[in-house]
Amino acid sequence: MSDEHLVSESSSSVNKPSRKRPHEDEDDDILKLLFEIREQNKIFQKKLEGVEEKLEGLEEKLEGLEGKFEGVEEKLEGLEGKFEGVEEKLEGVEEKLEGLEEKLEGLEEKQNLIFAYSVESNFNTQNPWQNLSVKSGSRVSGRVNQLRQDFFAHYKLTPENAFCMVTGNNGKLRLAHLLPINVKKSISKSLSMENNINNFRNCLLLSENIEKAYDDQKISFVPYDVLHPSSFKMKVWDNSVLEQTVFFDSKGPKISEFLHRKLHLNMPNGLRHEPYKRCLAYHDFMCFMKWSIHEESLRSLQADFGSDHEGSWLKERNLLLESLRQKIGRESEEEQDDINDDDDDNDLIEEDNQSK
Repeated sequence: MSDEHLVSESSSSVNKPSRKRPHEDEDDDILKLLFEIREQNKIFQKKLEGVEEKLEGLEEKLEGLEGKFEGVEEKLEGLEGKFEGVEEKLEGVEEKLEGLEEKLEGLEEKQNLIFAYSVESNFNTQNPWQNLSVKSGSRVSGRVNQLRQDFFAHYKLTPENAFCMVTGNNGKLRLAHLLPINVKKSISKSLSMENNINNFRNCLLLSENIEKAYDDQKISFVPYDVLHPSSFKMKVWDNSVLEQTVFFDSKGPKISEFLHRKLHLNMPNGLRHEPYKRCLAYHDFMCFMKWSIHEESLRSLQADFGSDHEGSWLKERNLLLESLRQKIGRESEEEQDDINDDDDDNDLIEEDNQSK
């Protein structure tokens, strides 16, 4: 073989790429995978160490909580003991409360009786319309006449256009004081009327017989209804007044024709007359006391015995009615006992007669 041929063979063998064995690539992949697994293992170990540290911290906290829980349990046991003591005390308090309620009921009954007694005892002195007398020919008469002139001038009233505030009719009119001129100072002071007795608002323009019925406490004026607290209507306490006429001479319409009608309070000059509600309410309360205490109608008291508007002494009315009902009940029981005693006596007499 020639030298040229050998050189060409050797050069061709150098330029040829070297060939790997079939299993060398797989070995590399396995090495890479093992490297990655080792790295991940390191990471997981670090995380595991962190978790273990946290777990140790949680275990310590849990031990602390267990200690606190034991303390809470001890406190609860102590509270349960105290609660049992409180329950026993409460039972004692409830028993005392029941006794106090019984005593309070007895005191309320006594209060009702005392109130009823005070009302009956002081009725004449606290009722300015009882035995009402009008002083004439004196300064009082002069003040009344002056008040009438001022009243007519204020509302532009004349003898031709003046009217009764109940009937709306003209003629024989009187300017009636709601709270009388000769009222006691103690009453006028309690109603804040010391300087207002001769104020326009303490007056109503009324027909003569209606004014007399008002002064005799046979009628009163109460709010028309809940929706119209500043409008008023006539309330009748003595039914005998219904057949009377509005004038003394028995002429004109009967008072009964004007029940449940609003008072005429709009004046000819466009103003509206506003009577003192407190004076009307006090008069109505005095009517209530008069007709509930001193009349035979005591035995037929109605639930709505008097108006229930604000300022009409509702609490006092209810107390008075309750005490009166108790009084009626006691009288009825005494009457029944007397009847039973009479029946027993009659039975004994009949037995004696039969035995003879």
